[in-house]
Amino acid sequence: MLEKLVSLFRTSFEQDLLNNISRKIRHFYDLYYLFNSIEGKDLIENGDFRSSLDKLWRQDKTLFDKPLGWKDSSYEDSPLFRNFDTIWNKIAKVYKSEISALAFAEIPSEESIYKSFHYVFESLS
Repeated sequence: MLEKLVSLFRTSFEQDLLNNISRKIRHFYDLYYLFNSIEGKDLIENGDFRSSLDKLWRQDKTLFDKPLGWKDSSYEDSPLFRNFDTIWNKIAKVYKSEISALAFAEIPSEESIYKSFHYVFESLS
């Protein structure tokens, strides 16, 4: 769960943000289920979530040089964290069309994804 979230935060520092984050649209689907699982909720609510995310963020800074500038920032500075509403509104259609094409059952609504991410981001604020 943390790896996918850090990957989205890091990717949002890319120059072509919408195109690059759209390439990881499956992460939003996966994270919805991970955030809403018993284990995911426990991690988010028990206080270890922020410290675990901070640890992984620091670790990734030793592993990934790109995109430029991300290593000097926190995940709170990432465009995805700071402008989630705007970004999600622009990529929600990509989510619906791409994930619907892959899924064998009904997928979580764009609104459900939105609410899950807001819940998580509020826990980090």
